[in-house]
Amino acid sequence: MPGARSSKEPAGGVCSLAYRQDFQRRCQHIEDRITQSLRRRSQAFIEHSIRVGDLPVDGLRILRTEHGTQVSALCGNVGSPTQGDRRIGSLTAQLRVIEKLMAQPMSIIESIHVSCRRKLHESIKAAIVGHPLLRAYLKLVSHCTSYSEALLKEERVTRQLRRQIIGVLLSEPERRVARLLIQQQHMTAFFYCWRLAHYQTRNTDNAQLSRFVWPEESAYQRMIQENQESRVLVTIHMGDFVGAMKRIATHASPERSVITLKREDDSPALQHQFKGGKGQHHVLLHGQYDPVEIVARLRQGNHTLNILFDLGDDFGETTEVNFFGYRARFVKGPALLAIMGKAPILPFCTFEQSGASYIEMQAEIDARPVHGERLDVACQRITQKLAKLAEAWIRRHPEQWKFLAELPRYLDRQSIIACSQQRVGG
Repeated sequence: MPGARSSKEPAGGVCSLAYRQDFQRRCQHIEDRITQSLRRRSQAFIEHSIRVGDLPVDGLRILRTEHGTQVSALCGNVGSPTQGDRRIGSLTAQLRVIEKLMAQPMSIIESIHVSCRRKLHESIKAAIVGHPLLRAYLKLVSHCTSYSEALLKEERVTRQLRRQIIGVLLSEPERRVARLLIQQQHMTAFFYCWRLAHYQTRNTDNAQLSRFVWPEESAYQRMIQENQESRVLVTIHMGDFVGAMKRIATHASPERSVITLKREDDSPALQHQFKGGKGQHHVLLHGQYDPVEIVARLRQGNHTLNILFDLGDDFGETTEVNFFGYRARFVKGPALLAIMGKAPILPFCTFEQSGASYIEMQAEIDARPVHGERLDVACQRITQKLAKLAEAWIRRHPEQWKFLAELPRYLDRQSIIACSQQRVGG
């Protein structure tokens, strides 16, 4: 009847908050079930199912992480209970289809691969970094996972095309690319072990950080000495970047606050890193933070924003850049936050070489727009500088970049076609 309120609609602020909390709880439950279901199968089977349209992924973000597939339902805030119930209904329908699809019988090869991958994840969670025999076991399991994945029928055509494109971009033969991809899976697992080891220690002054070789350390100390301005510390998913950030943070004043933007919620322990004195550490996820709040904090001064910029359009709005000589898309968030926050950008990379970990700082990037420059143009210009740095770092140590296998996804469609034709023609 007119004026009547549905029993599901909130009667006031308290009920509205209670409904939103219940909505998020139900979304999380469905996310967990989808994640558990997807982890039963190979990534090749999942990607093949998405390509042929068997796997419904609308409204889902599916990440391939070191600890297994991770799903985010991108629920966000709902405007009304009706809208929320509709979203839950849609997710539930997707869950049924996914669980039924993932329950299909596996081939012997896929079963072996899934078993190897499970052993790899168990080894990673054990944070094996110290003992040589344990590190050798991690490498063995990683290689078994890579070789068994290469035998999957769903992977063959995709793998060949991926090698072709990466070979063109890196100017490397396909056999060399194949070896790099196997090495990359092992290095990514090894670096994630280091990340977990860092999560287990709160103190930024420990033996884990003293292993870094940092040639520009004294120059960095002089640059930031008594400097109260905010800064944006950027890098890519290469090497032990969490440890490198912790090492760099040892020189920050105790009052400085840190904001870290992450692509995945892998451990609450990160919240306790970089803390000291009166400073605070705020950990935020891509797509789940208020950029206005970050900009306001940067403008206050005495804040450091830690952010990795080698992400594509799954993690926000992108801008076009030239990457390995082709048109590609990079997230523009890092550049935009630095511009709006009036904070300089400090790029660095970290990598392993001859058994040692290195931190290499680059020249500071002035994030201020030039006179008369539009915001979008300034954002594209600065993002292009970052993309150029990323390309140089990746060319030097491609096997240490987490997203080497996904490099073709950064390119636009025409660039992918051009790469394929160049290798076929050459």
